[in-house]
Amino acid sequence: MADVVVVGAGIAGLTLARLLSENGATVQVVDKAGYPGGRLSSRTVAGRLVDTGPTGFQVTDPEVAGVLQRWAPDALSCQLSGGRWDFSYRSSARAVAAELATGLDYRKVLVNLLADVGQHTHVVLTPPAPQVQTIASRSGIEHAGLAAITYEKAPGPARGV
Repeated sequence: MADVVVVGAGIAGLTLARLLSENGATVQVVDKAGYPGGRLSSRTVAGRLVDTGPTGFQVTDPEVAGVLQRWAPDALSCQLSGGRWDFSYRSSARAVAAELATGLDYRKVLVNLLADVGQHTHVVLTPPAPQVQTIASRSGIEHAGLAAITYEKAPGPARGV
């Protein structure tokens, strides 16, 4: 049994899982998709790989930037600009997710959190708030703090990590 189950295989979940794993925890990553990545996704359209999520991202924390460069050197390119690191994909978002997931125990699940994951000492939910609320609801988990979360999408492109 894993020490920690990380729910969500987007960049937050994969990064957390890698950090925990590097610090000695046994970690299992679960997600609703058949492959890791979350919004770091690509699809094949007319024979070409097309990124369907963001085409890059920015990081302001030097430690986070260093970790990402160390974990995904073949998939990410990085340029320091004005105190932030601008990351872009060398080939595709899917390649970044695959590189971040290397060595992690990943499996597709998530119809019902309690049924699919079972009882573990630590479970971390990394998806955006609306998805966490849906997962909790489907799993019969009621929590006043979780129910009180509101979520507004910012207009325009996502900025910063």
